[in-house]
Amino acid sequence: ETILPEVDHTRFLAPVQDQSTCGMCYAFATAAAIEANCNIQRFAKGLPAITRISQQQIGECYNDNLACKGGWMQKVMAKSVSTTSQVNGFYANSDYPYKAQSLTCNATLLKTKTVQVNLNPSSPYEGCDDGFFVRGKKCTKSIYHSILSKGPVTVVYEASTLRFFSSGIIDASRYGSTLCKKTEHAIYCYKWGHARTASGEIKEYLQCRN
Repeated sequence: ETILPEVDHTRFLAPVQDQSTCGMCYAFATAAAIEANCNIQRFAKGLPAITRISQQQIGECYNDNLACKGGWMQKVMAKSVSTTSQVNGFYANSDYPYKAQSLTCNATLLKTKTVQVNLNPSSPYEGCDDGFFVRGKKCTKSIYHSILSKGPVTVVYEASTLRFFSSGIIDASRYGSTLCKKTEHAIYCYKWGHARTASGEIKEYLQCRN
């Protein structure tokens, strides 16, 4: 099997934030991926890192006020560019702070100036999947690598596979195809790396943040 080139977007990531017990993983993953992809463009122009995006606003205003009850990243990005949404664009964490609880979209916290994020209204995200999402194409190794090469991506997976994880590389094949098709937690991945086994074989891996 072809070994694909390494990709590493670590330097474009913002610091880790604590999600607490609120089920807003999709909001954290979305915000982090957008921030990092914006930083790739900003750093290339000599600009500073983008202002941190409000996860609370994402959960309340772009997820039908479900907030801590879970959501989907592609729906957040689609709603953020919709002219029928209650609010367009993304707001700063400092203006709309994270509360780790489900609240109603708060118009009084929405400032007139949003964080400058320009998503394509006709195609606000790119992705691949196993047929569940509306706009996804079938995931293959090369397609996923191609998408990740452009910038960090959000990922949904079966959280129990990492419940007792502390370090190292997880071999997904040991969990079987049935378990790996469950999608209950969102993270974002930012690195396609190479690791050499004791026998000298090169293994490819994804590096992600929970």
